[in-house]
Amino acid sequence: MKHATIRFAWHDNKWNGTVCNDPERNIYCTGCYSLLSPRIQRRIDLDIERRYRGRKISEIQKKEGYVPPCYWCVNALGDSECIVADPHPFADAGRKFSLEFAKVPPLRWKLHKFCVFSWNFKLGYAEEGSYERYVPEEELVERTKQYLRELKKGKSIVFFYANYSNPITADYHRYLLLGAGIVKETKEPQKYNIPKTLLEITRNQPRMANMPETAWQFQILLDPDTVFVLPYHEYLNLIDKEKDESASNELWKKLDEVAIQIEEPTIIYNFKYVSKHLEHDKALYLLYLMRQSIRRMKSHNLVDYSLIREIEQKIDKMLAQAWKQRGKYPGFRNALFVVLSHDFDKEDLKEIVPQIEKYVNENYESLEEFFEDLEEVKHSVPSNITRTLRILRKNKDRLEFLSLFDFSIVQFENIERLIGRFGLNTVKANPYIILENYQFDFQDSWNINECDYGVGIYQIDMALIPDPKYADWETAPYDARSPERLRALITKILYDSADQEGNSCLTRKEILDRIQNYPLYYITENLKVDQSLLSQYEKQPIFKEKFLIIEDPLKDEVVYQLKTMKEIEDIIEDFIGKMLKKKYSVDAKIVEDIINKELDSFEDKLQFIDINERRNLYANSLKNGLFVITGKAGSGKTQAVINLITKFLENRKLPIFVFTPTGKANLVIRNRLKKLGLDNISYIKYYTIHRFLYRAIFDFYREQVTRRAEILRLGHMIENLLDGRLEVLDDFRKLVKSWSFTPRVVIIDEASMVDEVLLALLFSMINAEILEHLILVGDERQLPPIGVGRPFVDLIFYLKQKGLETNFINLKSNLRFDPSTSLGIFSDLFSGKEAPSPAEIIDVINRKDESLEIYYFGNATELREIIKQILTQAGCVNISNSIFDMFTEIFESEGKLNLDKVQIITPQRIGDYGSMGINRNIVLEGTIQYSPNTKLICEENIYFPVKGKRVLGLANGSIGYIRSDGKVHFDDLEELSKDYGYENVQKLRYRISSEVYDPLKTERKIDLGYAITVHKSQGSDFDHVIFVLSKVSPFITRELLYTAFTRPRVKLHLVIHEDLKDDLTLDLLRAFGESLVEKRKTLLFGHKTSPFKPYRLTLKDKTIIEVDSKIEWIIAKLLDEMNIKFEYGIEDFLHSHHVKPDFRIYVNDKIYYIEHLGRMDNVGYRERWLKKFEIYKNLGIAGILITTSESEEITDVEENIKKMINDIMSGNLQKTEGFSYHHYEL
Repeated sequence: MKHATIRFAWHDNKWNGTVCNDPERNIYCTGCYSLLSPRIQRRIDLDIERRYRGRKISEIQKKEGYVPPCYWCVNALGDSECIVADPHPFADAGRKFSLEFAKVPPLRWKLHKFCVFSWNFKLGYAEEGSYERYVPEEELVERTKQYLRELKKGKSIVFFYANYSNPITADYHRYLLLGAGIVKETKEPQKYNIPKTLLEITRNQPRMANMPETAWQFQILLDPDTVFVLPYHEYLNLIDKEKDESASNELWKKLDEVAIQIEEPTIIYNFKYVSKHLEHDKALYLLYLMRQSIRRMKSHNLVDYSLIREIEQKIDKMLAQAWKQRGKYPGFRNALFVVLSHDFDKEDLKEIVPQIEKYVNENYESLEEFFEDLEEVKHSVPSNITRTLRILRKNKDRLEFLSLFDFSIVQFENIERLIGRFGLNTVKANPYIILENYQFDFQDSWNINECDYGVGIYQIDMALIPDPKYADWETAPYDARSPERLRALITKILYDSADQEGNSCLTRKEILDRIQNYPLYYITENLKVDQSLLSQYEKQPIFKEKFLIIEDPLKDEVVYQLKTMKEIEDIIEDFIGKMLKKKYSVDAKIVEDIINKELDSFEDKLQFIDINERRNLYANSLKNGLFVITGKAGSGKTQAVINLITKFLENRKLPIFVFTPTGKANLVIRNRLKKLGLDNISYIKYYTIHRFLYRAIFDFYREQVTRRAEILRLGHMIENLLDGRLEVLDDFRKLVKSWSFTPRVVIIDEASMVDEVLLALLFSMINAEILEHLILVGDERQLPPIGVGRPFVDLIFYLKQKGLETNFINLKSNLRFDPSTSLGIFSDLFSGKEAPSPAEIIDVINRKDESLEIYYFGNATELREIIKQILTQAGCVNISNSIFDMFTEIFESEGKLNLDKVQIITPQRIGDYGSMGINRNIVLEGTIQYSPNTKLICEENIYFPVKGKRVLGLANGSIGYIRSDGKVHFDDLEELSKDYGYENVQKLRYRISSEVYDPLKTERKIDLGYAITVHKSQGSDFDHVIFVLSKVSPFITRELLYTAFTRPRVKLHLVIHEDLKDDLTLDLLRAFGESLVEKRKTLLFGHKTSPFKPYRLTLKDKTIIEVDSKIEWIIAKLLDEMNIKFEYGIEDFLHSHHVKPDFRIYVNDKIYYIEHLGRMDNVGYRERWLKKFEIYKNLGIAGILITTSESEEITDVEENIKKMINDIMSGNLQKTEGFSYHHYEL
């Protein structure tokens, strides 16, 4: 028997058999990651649902003949019944033959009380690569029967879940576990009565020969006494009612604590295809997750206790039932297939294994008894059974050990290889060795016995340490505190943290906290794992060989890192180290030449250009093997890249490889070079990093026929590594050495979006000995990468720390906006190390100029009108009642597509005014349609096969459009045709088109693109940006706001909900205090407390301080050497006046303050400082405040600082006007 997952569409009334209470606000039901998304989007009638809000489905069906298209799940907890008439999926798809299919009689189902409909969509589709789209009808029927046979009445548990379209996990793109129930009955699919002629015509279409008559849906009736959903709605209702932002944020954090996101890698694929079987151990794991969630809800005390207790009791009953069904030997059947595979072929085993199972059931009370008495045959049995039992006797220990585990046949085959490698006794003594050495090829099938998604520690734990409350059998004593198990658990914790949070390391305390939160709480409740125990194990080889363990003296912490993650960081460090050693001489005339040509292209921006800044950029980038360019959007980074490519081309430093993390960034560079006629030069190669990793070896070494197997193996390893399976890293590094590429110049644009694994793989494929220039370009203040680490930020940290100022530049010029404009100042406020003061924010909000406009709205109608107003500013002439039509006019103006003209961005997908809500309810006014002239966005990477290998076709975040002829357009596809040929890319076009139009799709990877999240906008910029800020949540951080404020090329339209108006300044300040970049933990280029405090100083008394700038480091060093008592980072005035002097020093019983002014060449910074100085005056400390700034001349900085300190000690401070009363140029 098996359990199963069942996908639900989100319902705001807890799937109780009624229409939603507020159908218009339930944007998740019609989201692209809902349940049968295209079908619900086509068939929902919001007008009817609004009229019958909160009323029973049976009533609306009786009076209107309408049943909401989410009927598959809406009656899961409903207590009324009705008849559902379900048209054929093709009937209203708007495609070929739809009119004919509309005449096919709808299926009539009885919508039972407490029932769900579902389908495993893997059942009906043919294998990938097959010409036919569907499996033959007979095979489909047999698969379906087999699937339903595994769901046992009164025993199997079905788990309800929501896909990404839900109000809780939509922004994380994770499944959300909703609840569960026990199967009461299953009902097989019906068949559509399709006219024979229509069936024949349809089956004569390409790939449609097996088009099924069977409806792709079965029905499951649930035991009403067992069904429940977790009370997420109660939390959401509290959040909805809470007007105080701070209290609302706390409620969101509590909801985040109890919401069960499906993060365990070995289970994620059991939530694909709408419904999928679950093994016993996976079902138990989900039950423990729900039990753990309920415990936390109890501690929150926000939900009625009687409801919590009722759910708790139901979960406890399910746990008891699930453990009973599991038994001690859940893997017996699958293990038989593997143990006997040496003596029988697969077809024979399909008969023999059931016979053995029957023999055991008829002759033994339990499997335990069978294993105890295996030596004796009970009575006369057929000779083939006798022979089989004789084989099993010889393999008794192996069979009994394997049977403890709940694995698929494929997984047991892999474990057999491990046993062959290590020996049965070794694996039995430490079964956790399976976890650390398990290597597999990902395998997916409708039949989970043929699947392999990897092995999880919970699967080993349940076999060895069953829950004593429910398991009435004995197992060999395994110590849950053993170093072997804890090593495996910590390994999982570190892997999960890297995958889900982007951390490459964790502190010991964080690891201990996560051990205590391990879902199998029955193990951890009595587990005394503390600092003392771990410190003992840290000295043992078993820990040392797996983890890098270091001490951080500054925080008195111990830090853990996986050795494989350390190896990733070592690859980056080694490569950077080699490039740092490379130096070249450059004629100053060459640099001036570049600058003079550049000034011609910037003729309208000359007043904003810092010539010295550009001179340093070009001189140092040409002189050094490594150069890093950081700066905000509009600082001239892309122009610098173009100029450098041109110069390297002139100097014949070829080939040049240009890498970007996104297709959009790649297109920007290609289009700029196109204007210079340089886009088709064979010596300049352009790649997204993913595309290079997946395809470059195949493209460059296609003539190496004899080594094709090696190339395929390398490609397979890259896929595994990018999927997070770092255990193949050593083999990859050995193999890739003979396949490295030899460019002389590598430029990585938008490098701040590149994670550690991606960068390490890229570096592994480049020959650092031949490479002459590595140039990384990005913005250290933007959002961190999606993957692990923040290598761009860490590299800048390292260069500063080592005093390698000539290897990087921070471009501070703003060539897009005058720094003194509202937007120039606003973006600058959120790019610095220090939080802006409320007065500074208020000043920007109250300014009036062409770069920034602020609007306030209170409801959807007002927001709609504001957007119309903005669209007229952006060039729409025909003021239509339809925002959709206004967007169309703008996008199709000037005789070409201009999708970057206007973009709405939001912090989140969720909420009334998140990107989902704006797309559906504001732009499309309540309906989801994929009609001509619709703007699109790709929500996930879409791959396509080329010569047997997968190639990244469409990148996550790519913007597209449905043209007037219905064809789906993405700029990326035009470029792909050049690289892979029209025919190959046509397959990709077909796949992308099916994401939009396929009537059988369960979800859409192509969503509406009028409003997108700030995360999706990173790496792109737009003429007019409409940033809708409707609430402040923990999701909104310093980097998110900075990224949003730096997206516009012409104007930022900041559209704010009126509820935020009074506290907007404080809300923005709170967001500034939340930094995603700061939170990430890495050991790349060493351990660091903050990636923005690169200068560490050990004082005479052994105290360690970290400071922001080199000047501050020198000041602190000299103060310490001259025995002057001082404090760094003074926060006395921070909360009351939002100023924070760098130093407070004590001299001759007097107190002085020092503040270093690091960017006085920036107009906006200067203006900010002068306002801040007024605050110091009001505080009464301006007279004892000394300010410093860097001189434009070459001077002896240390001597100048010593002079300043001597002046302080002598009480003879120099008097100045302007920046402060006592200002020193250093």
